[in-house]
Amino acid sequence: MIKDFFTANIWIKIISLLFSIALWFFVVGSRQTESVMNVHILFENMPAGLKIVHAPETVSVGVMGYKRLVEDLGEKDITIVLNMDEARKGRNIFPISESNVKLPKTLTVKSIFPQTITLVLEEGS
Repeated sequence: MIKDFFTANIWIKIISLLFSIALWFFVVGSRQTESVMNVHILFENMPAGLKIVHAPETVSVGVMGYKRLVEDLGEKDITIVLNMDEARKGRNIFPISESNVKLPKTLTVKSIFPQTITLVLEEGS
């Protein structure tokens, strides 16, 4: 009787076991997680004749996504891009929003701190 339990319909049992293992890996691997990273700022379209003399180096960004993708996220995978077209000599305040954050499409931005940065620009090369 016990022997029949293990030997009857063996292929169905093997397929069921493989399916349950695959399902377990899918559920464990698809959990969402959140992480906060210090992200470097990339300044684009700097007006000619101006240079930045004071600016923060990084901004804290909270990202959410599949656990494996968030854990594998590196410094080069996420950046903040600021368009400097409107920058003028002196003190400039720029808001930072989700549209400024460039990251893989499978991840989402959950938080940004600070949400504004202050830059000081002077004439220079």
